[in-house]
Amino acid sequence: MKATAIGTLLGLILLVAADARAAISMRFDGFVPPALGVTIRDGAIGTHATSAGLLNWTILPGGDLAAGTLQSYCIDIFQDIDFGQTVSDYSISQLESSPVYAPGGFMTADRANSLRELVTDVTALHGSPFSFSSSILAAGFQLAVWEIVFEDDLTQPLGGTLSLSNGDFKVTSGSSAAVSQANAFLALLNGSSSSANVLALTSPTAQDVAVLLPTTVPWTGAVPEPASLLSWSVLGLIGLGWRRLRRVA
Repeated sequence: MKATAIGTLLGLILLVAADARAAISMRFDGFVPPALGVTIRDGAIGTHATSAGLLNWTILPGGDLAAGTLQSYCIDIFQDIDFGQTVSDYSISQLESSPVYAPGGFMTADRANSLRELVTDVTALHGSPFSFSSSILAAGFQLAVWEIVFEDDLTQPLGGTLSLSNGDFKVTSGSSAAVSQANAFLALLNGSSSSANVLALTSPTAQDVAVLLPTTVPWTGAVPEPASLLSWSVLGLIGLGWRRLRRVA
């Protein structure tokens, strides 16, 4: 009886997840403008070197995003992506239901709201961060995003002063100009509400990389509701298990 009930429940989860998931194929073309190298330290992964900047993609035909180009920022420091790599199973989702494989789980609503406010505040001063042509501005914005998502992420919710110089998430070496710019961006946050409709792209496979997605991109599907996203996440954990996390390339 219990086995039958569990099987039925998993079947329903599968149906909901399959309906909610929106397949998108994209190729990572690199950083434009050029990324800046930094060394970051996070309580979950320790210290390691990575690149901070604006990620550029080619959206391939046949998915739920119109073919073309896309600019984004990473919100997942636990997975990697290689130059020229194509990922064929991205899904669009709410920020609150990402990143998929972070040890601290999905970001909380306050972190998602802070990201939206960051986009609004920075855009008012410098134009859209998704169209930055300055490496320092782009790297600074990326670092600010990581600070919001991963500062004390194992002890959610977000709290305290956001700074890349101290705390659970910090930059230990690299471009001082980018770090200063990131801290200046973070200082803009005051808890104001934001109407910026920023979304996430996540992948449930070994290649999963979460990125911020501006809604200026032509979208032909419907954004999954939080309940559907939760069902997909539960199914993913049941089917795949909690696999070993890999570092950002």
